[in-house]
Amino acid sequence: MLIVNGAGSSLGRALVSAQAGKERVIAISRDTDLSSFGVVNVNAQSAAMLERALRDLDFDEFGGEGLTWVNCQAIRLNSLLLNCSSSMIDESFRVNFQSNFVAVKSLLPKMISLRYGRFIFIGSSIAEKGDIGCFPYSVSKLTNQALQRSITLECSRFGVTANTISIGVVESPLWFELSEKSRKAIEEKIPGKKMVSLGEFCDLVAFIRGAASLNGQTVRLDGGYSA
Repeated sequence: MLIVNGAGSSLGRALVSAQAGKERVIAISRDTDLSSFGVVNVNAQSAAMLERALRDLDFDEFGGEGLTWVNCQAIRLNSLLLNCSSSMIDESFRVNFQSNFVAVKSLLPKMISLRYGRFIFIGSSIAEKGDIGCFPYSVSKLTNQALQRSITLECSRFGVTANTISIGVVESPLWFELSEKSRKAIEEKIPGKKMVSLGEFCDLVAFIRGAASLNGQTVRLDGGYSA
């Protein structure tokens, strides 16, 4: 069973569309109805709502399928470090980190009982490499890598893996939130001058799900941007 958080985003919608009809899919979003894809649609506008939604899922209904969590939800709040407010940090962590923490706490017991689980977090090559004015985004995104390492060290023996896809320039609304000057500067740093396609993202998710030995890793899908 695939659980996609942030299913209304470009990445989330592409993944839901790719897997609908192939397996049981739970599409979680704040305000997007994806039931037309033939999936279970769940609205969760806060961490508390997400926790309740995951707790109330009837996993027995889905049989003994293994669980995969993919979090495509993200927010990018831009600010120079000196101008960054506590509220910007709080909001960045709420969206970019807390949903993953809630999912781990909610889903891990079931994954352990099934002896199979996949946590796939979505990172950012921009967050890893750094950029002027992206501190709130970077610090909240990179915190997920600490969560990933803890899952790997503590839960691998139960068949549970955790990996991060570090996304570069991808067909996503977040890309177009950057200024034109920033976009051009980033494009110049991509060796192939090509954005990552949504199909490539979905293919990589499928590969990670099937590779039991790929664990605790950050896989960079960015056209060479982070080289």
